[in-house]
Amino acid sequence: MSATPNIDPLKIKGNKLDAIQAPGVSDDSSQNYSVGSKWVDVTNDKVYFCTDATVGAATWSEVGSGGGGNTIYTADDSLTGNRTVDLDNNKLTFDAGQTYIESGSFNPLVINRKGSGTQGNGIDFNAYNSSNAETNFARVIQVATDNTAGSEDGGLWFRVSDGGSVSTKMEINSNAIKFNDLQSVDTGLASNEMWSDNGFLRVGSAIGNGITLYETDGTLTEDRTVNIGNNKLNLLALGGSTEIKSNGVNPLVISRNLTGTQGVGVDFNAKNSSNIQHNFARVIQVATSNTAGSEDGGLWLRVSDNGNITTKVQIDVDNTEIKNKAILESTLDVYGTGTTGNSLLSLYDGQATPVKLWDFLDNGNVNLGVNSVINQDSNVLEFSNISGIGGLKFTGTSNNGVGLNLANSTNKFDFVVAGSSNTNIGTGSLGLQTGNTWKVQITQTGKVSIGSNFEPISGYDLSVEGGIRTNGQLRAITSLVGNNATAIAGYDLVVHNKASFGNEFAIVSPAGTMQFNGYRAQAAVPNTATFPNDKDLGIHENTSTGVISLAYNNNGTIVSVQLT
Repeated sequence: MSATPNIDPLKIKGNKLDAIQAPGVSDDSSQNYSVGSKWVDVTNDKVYFCTDATVGAATWSEVGSGGGGNTIYTADDSLTGNRTVDLDNNKLTFDAGQTYIESGSFNPLVINRKGSGTQGNGIDFNAYNSSNAETNFARVIQVATDNTAGSEDGGLWFRVSDGGSVSTKMEINSNAIKFNDLQSVDTGLASNEMWSDNGFLRVGSAIGNGITLYETDGTLTEDRTVNIGNNKLNLLALGGSTEIKSNGVNPLVISRNLTGTQGVGVDFNAKNSSNIQHNFARVIQVATSNTAGSEDGGLWLRVSDNGNITTKVQIDVDNTEIKNKAILESTLDVYGTGTTGNSLLSLYDGQATPVKLWDFLDNGNVNLGVNSVINQDSNVLEFSNISGIGGLKFTGTSNNGVGLNLANSTNKFDFVVAGSSNTNIGTGSLGLQTGNTWKVQITQTGKVSIGSNFEPISGYDLSVEGGIRTNGQLRAITSLVGNNATAIAGYDLVVHNKASFGNEFAIVSPAGTMQFNGYRAQAAVPNTATFPNDKDLGIHENTSTGVISLAYNNNGTIVSVQLT
């Protein structure tokens, strides 16, 4: 048996690649084997080829037997090394239904011409003509227009049989694409057929008359579509610029033909320091809702940030979000919806879940979302010309009020103007708070009360819970406490009408402090139980006898004068 030629046969239907024994005469065409089928005996590491597939009389030739030939491929169908088929001016014919050339790389078939020079090689596509003679109907040919090492130029030419002769119809060269033998008239053309009109490329129409793609001034005659597929369309301006001009509103329309919420956009690229094209900016359209008749869209602006494209401005249907700081070199005008109380401008913090800080309403009001501090930093915050008076005006609600924190480090207020139903301070009053307790309040009617949450007593301009002391003089006739009162020379405190003291008031004199205890009632004569302190002075009523006395504690001894 002669050695098998050094040919790696193409995959042929009917191979047996996992046999455990040698093939027999019954492994024939009835078992789907044919001449050229391969049989691999994996048990004995032998390979056979079918040379005759006759039913009941199949013959198989073992590779490597007979003339001592070498195995040209292994049991897994891999070549054992590079192989060459020397046809020596003959033809190699594959007589099969379909012939497949399969490869794991991008180039399953390489056609190479070993001779030097600019002549190329190609592929002929033949078929039988009406006389049953094999005829070349089409040819793809490669042309080496310049074979200079390092600067090679090539071409790919497409030829077809035209009137019995193969002629080139299209040339793809390194510097141009050329169409040959285009029809020079516009008759008898289909809608997708091209013809040449004095150097202009035109497309024919289905009605038999050619349609001009564009006029001599570059104007398109109607809508045109360029199907790029998955490729790129590069416009090389060669140092100049590419302009898209239109008399309409939208000179450039970018459309996505597929449905769904994915959008389209425009990338702005440039080369980085490594001379690699990089996307530096992007404008992207997002279809947030593609429901017909109620479509919602968005426009997102993205820029390269430390090498990565990130969204900086997001314009959606309901809001526009600026994801980093915005610098305005001019004025900022913000217009509301025209509905009183609606939010006009809202300020949020930078947390993962943003918290609203300030909310400016379109009626001029401002709502605070959190406790806020205005840090004057040694500067002055001034409010002027309010109601023609000037100053600072706060308007509270009926249940709360507004306050002023002067020195304490808590959120408590030192001064508070309270509303009508505040439980700690009276109607429309100015209050002074220390700790959590109101100490002083002045009502809108000019009444003053002093004491812990102490309300003014009806009929009195001054009400004191506990005692009152003065280092000078005290006069309770005319006023500084009262309506439109004026000071009296020599007096520290002047009460316009009446003064009410919840417990006592004291006068500090050079001899000591005299305390006025007011009225005391007891079922006994005046004693130290009702006037316990030295220099206590007051009116005493003996509830048992009805005697009223003026009593005085003289260093622990009670001195009294009976008045009734």
